[in-house]
Amino acid sequence: MTTTRYKTEAQLCKDALQVQDACNLAGVLLAAHEGACFLLSTLDTDAVSAHPAMRLFASKIASLTGMQGSSMTAFHDAYTYCESHKGE
Repeated sequence: MTTTRYKTEAQLCKDALQVQDACNLAGVLLAAHEGACFLLSTLDTDAVSAHPAMRLFASKIASLTGMQGSSMTAFHDAYTYCESHKGE
């Protein structure tokens, strides 16, 4: 089990709000991962995915990676790049 900084849902929600001003993708990803691990201790996967805090983390991750509100072209370009660089 992953160690998490979160002991309460209130802490998770507070961080989910604070990361909306973040510019460090790695930090947001780490906090989102720890938040998901915390929630998985009491919720099923679908409930974790639908949790408002996780949706805020996901929105910020999309924003930091230039995918928020983007067309399918951005997804296609990223998918094609990874397909051609997967090293098999």
